[in-house]
Amino acid sequence: DACPFEIPLHGLGLFMSRREAWQGFNPLFLGFGGEEGYIHQKFRNAGARTIFLPWLRWNHRFARPRSVPYSLKIQERISNYFIGWKETGQNVQDIHDHFSETNKGLDLKSIENQVDELLGMDLEDALKKRRSA
Repeated sequence: DACPFEIPLHGLGLFMSRREAWQGFNPLFLGFGGEEGYIHQKFRNAGARTIFLPWLRWNHRFARPRSVPYSLKIQERISNYFIGWKETGQNVQDIHDHFSETNKGLDLKSIENQVDELLGMDLEDALKKRRSA
């Protein structure tokens, strides 16, 4: 019975958009992750909102008996976050803070520098480099 309300972000196990309003993912995203928070901010930057529908239910299934058809490399996931946060003007320190706690020993600055290099390249060249890494 609760009314829909605006939220900053949520997992993308279920996310809807009108086709004409869809903002699209950055073409440099690779593998799994990085879209949560990014796509919501991209919609806000375009003047839209993320609305929670309290009555809508779904089951976000992570365990899959046949695995998944996409890459689950943590470096790709973190790179996606850097790409998305930089595209939408969010503070990348949030990425450093979170992943330095959850993935101790991972060289986050190196991952960010690689992303900066990609973002400074022509898109076609950046896509080739990203997919060959």
